[in-house]
Amino acid sequence: MKAAIYCRTDTRDLASEHHIMTQQMECKNLCKKNGWQVVGIFKDVGLSGSLYEDRPDLIELVDQIRKGQIDVVVVSDVERLARNFCVFGMIHSALDKSKVQLVTPAGGIIHRKEQTKWVVRGFEQLMVEVCARKRIEDTLINAEVEWNLIKQQG
Repeated sequence: MKAAIYCRTDTRDLASEHHIMTQQMECKNLCKKNGWQVVGIFKDVGLSGSLYEDRPDLIELVDQIRKGQIDVVVVSDVERLARNFCVFGMIHSALDKSKVQLVTPAGGIIHRKEQTKWVVRGFEQLMVEVCARKRIEDTLINAEVEWNLIKQQG
């Protein structure tokens, strides 16, 4: 199987360089253990896991997934791949359509069903936030209307 390794840190310093090397070593060891051929190592250093468009190596990884050049993506932890459910949902979609497995050294294969649960939980979280913001907006609008009525009567 053709494996791609993805590593990421959100800072750029000596400790993050060490962290990238540690992630890479863990993932390489897992590939070696399973007899997978590492066809690419993708690293985004000093970049947030909440973003997609600012992560050139992640973009390249997803492009290779979509082209069918990869059978398995190996990450030290799913949060290295994405910390934002929208980003994870987009990656999940590419993995799912291409039938590419997502694997971590600690968790093994992250099955599509589990990936879907993460996307659904993220969507539910977003809906809670949207509803909370809507309630706040409604409260502010009502308060403004009441204030204007008081001013008009005053």
